[in-house]
Amino acid sequence: MKIPNYMVVHMDQLQSKGQSAYFIEIILYFLFTNSKKLHSHISSDFEVTKTRQIFEDMIVKNPKCHEAYFGLAKTYFHARHYKQAASKLLLALKYKHDRVYMLWLGLIYYF
Repeated sequence: MKIPNYMVVHMDQLQSKGQSAYFIEIILYFLFTNSKKLHSHISSDFEVTKTRQIFEDMIVKNPKCHEAYFGLAKTYFHARHYKQAASKLLLALKYKHDRVYMLWLGLIYYF
């Protein structure tokens, strides 16, 4: 199986940060062997709307709050709004370079 270029970039970045190749292989196996609906779950529209509002309020109070951007990205991801999720995740990475954020970005690009 050929690994997409965007995943190779993120894998190289992870390996340079000290992550083991085994850890990366587990993640890739998980991503490439499951359905693209793997992240889907049942949540009410009210929950999603309320959660987004909370994260947006956090960003208004602190525009550099990487956790709020990450949370907002996850809500967009679960709603299958991948472009919006990627843009919010890139903002989170702007304020904090985090391995988890990089993994989520790779996951978003996969979908």
